[in-house]
Amino acid sequence: MRIRFEELTAEKSGGGIEVAISGLIAALQNEDVEVSRLTKTRKFFAEEKPDCAHFHGLWSPSLAKRFLAWQRQGVPCVWSPHGMLEPWAFAHKRWKKKIAWVLYQQSLMNRAATLHATSAREAENLQRLGLRSKIEVIPWGISTPSCDFNRSASQHSCSSKRTALFVGRIHPIKALAVLVAAWEAVRPSGWRMKLVGPDEGGHQIELEKQVRQAGLEEDFEFVGPMDRAGVQEAYQCADLFILPSHAENFGFVVGEALGFGLPVIASQGVPWEILAKKGAGWWVEGTAKGIGKALREATDCSTERLHFIGAEGRRLVEQRYSWQSVGHSFARLYQKLSRNK
Repeated sequence: MRIRFEELTAEKSGGGIEVAISGLIAALQNEDVEVSRLTKTRKFFAEEKPDCAHFHGLWSPSLAKRFLAWQRQGVPCVWSPHGMLEPWAFAHKRWKKKIAWVLYQQSLMNRAATLHATSAREAENLQRLGLRSKIEVIPWGISTPSCDFNRSASQHSCSSKRTALFVGRIHPIKALAVLVAAWEAVRPSGWRMKLVGPDEGGHQIELEKQVRQAGLEEDFEFVGPMDRAGVQEAYQCADLFILPSHAENFGFVVGEALGFGLPVIASQGVPWEILAKKGAGWWVEGTAKGIGKALREATDCSTERLHFIGAEGRRLVEQRYSWQSVGHSFARLYQKLSRNK
């Protein structure tokens, strides 16, 4: 079976989208599914007709053109919004998106064979927007380090301070201003906050100003984007992971952190309520008060207690979010759509 992945241009992609796509391609290889994609020019060109086309991301006229081209050839299309239609994300730069929604995005998604949601919450949000296409809920898979990974050993000589970690874009949707306010209220002794990821739209300057005004310069470190090896080392050296986002459709980095045995604090804008249910971390209101309360509880924990919570999280990821299962689910979806075209 041949599947064509249609993606955003490189400058608009990256981050969790790229992790999801790369992981899915690797998983589909085990299902005898061949994926073709463009990773350089990303320009549309004629090629052998695939069995299905899978679209990743929104708000791109070039993606819209490619969708129409495949539809004219009778190719069924799956569309993954990658969280771009979550309420907070849709409201950000609302008028620009509203125009694109009315002009082409809504009508095209209503013509898709299937819309892909990564959680029940994302599926509900798609339905609230009036989208009529069938919705398939399939979570992304999570890669975990080797089974002999030892958190205690990995943290040896990483830092003199215990480390809370954030990985992601430095962007208003991540609610990092809320995190700074929570940290200012708690001021956990012997801890530092490390933020890994690219600045978008100059938001880091605003956060650094907030950090200075709160007198937290010694506690906060903005390290910028890292390659995959660097990010993995950051996970290995951390003691706690925090994602205070206003909205996430899935929250890849939460799963990655859990896979590395890290306890996680996540806001309720992130669909990981299972953290609290499985004792793998804290799932709290995305306010300075909510994040601050969880931060105080987590930083008051002993190292042994944090390791225990992290171990529960790793077990959760291994049981529920394997790429093997995700690859099998997508392969079955593609097969079903290709038979029905």
